[in-house]
Amino acid sequence: MPKPPRPADPCPAAAAYPAYTVWQVLELPVRGSELIEAVNRGLPCAMLQRLAAWLVIPLAAGLQCVGISPSTWRRRVQAGCLSVQESDRLYRFVSVLDRAIELFEGDKAAAYAWLRRP
Repeated sequence: MPKPPRPADPCPAAAAYPAYTVWQVLELPVRGSELIEAVNRGLPCAMLQRLAAWLVIPLAAGLQCVGISPSTWRRRVQAGCLSVQESDRLYRFVSVLDRAIELFEGDKAAAYAWLRRP
């Protein structure tokens, strides 16, 4: 029995990338000096918003994964970027998420659900 077609990805940023990896959606280098510099500058808040949209989860769940409270998030949105510590936590979460997606053979929903289980 053939598989039904996959629905379109809800994240507009992902539509520009044929592979749809989390790194491509976030426009973030996987490793290297560019990544270190980006984290040390503070990653843009839009990255966390794109990640939540790509995973099809509420932004509040994304904030929880990275350890950012709603009040802190409001301040960060006004500033435009995350702190260095928050950026590092976002990068680390994305790294683990990427490996989990690989483990679940590309099923990002299953990978996210697995990461959220105690």
